[in-house]
Amino acid sequence: MTPRTSLSILHQYHDARQDSSIKQTGFDTPSRFQRCCGLTLASLALGLLSPAALSVNVSAQGLGQVLLYPYYTVRSANAGGAYDTLFSVTNTTPDTKIVRVRFREGRNGREVASMNVFLTAHDAWTAVVTAGTQGPTLSSNDGSCVEPRMIGSPASITFSNAQYSGPYADGEDTSPSRAAEGYFEIIELGVVKDPTLLTILSLNQGFQPNCAAALAVPLDNAITMGAPTGGLTGSANIINVAGGCVPRRGVDS
Repeated sequence: MTPRTSLSILHQYHDARQDSSIKQTGFDTPSRFQRCCGLTLASLALGLLSPAALSVNVSAQGLGQVLLYPYYTVRSANAGGAYDTLFSVTNTTPDTKIVRVRFREGRNGREVASMNVFLTAHDAWTAVVTAGTQGPTLSSNDGSCVEPRMIGSPASITFSNAQYSGPYADGEDTSPSRAAEGYFEIIELGVVKDPTLLTILSLNQGFQPNCAAALAVPLDNAITMGAPTGGLTGSANIINVAGGCVPRRGVDS
């Protein structure tokens, strides 16, 4: 299965869900959430048993091809400052994978940021979403390759309002602040089979791989990409640094 085919299947799955994941969290208003100083979230891991039939099951082990994170926020906190959302995704398998990380705002589930992350065997990727001057910003000091490339120090990308403004306006708020809360999903696109890319990524011996070379390798057919195999797990923490609030325990998927 190619990345594009896999992504098309998950788009259909997302439409069928009707954004139920965020509506079930109970954090439908900022004030309700802001009663909490720190929140620990667990991702929901899904496995696709039959892509052609869109058969989906929830993994009892917290491992799967799709991770659903029910809430992120960078809104202002009652205790002062703003909330940060810290999260991770881990590849527990010996396969090298590409995963799509996609953020959706909370009003109507419109996409505000997305990227592909390359995860080698037993690799993890960590990042944080914070409030920025131009809108929410995702930042990471992780060495994993990301497409499109994130820039700056730390490497970052600013959330966009392009999918709910201009010709895509839906009658709701069109400002960047609308993206201050929502939910996100991590979807396995497939297993890397291309020997050139595997060699480039395997050169990471505690150093960042040559991501420019890795992203230049075309991955567009069943020879260079294999079907997803699952084995993803993840977690997230929502904290308020300025208010001195941190989660009291770790996160389980």
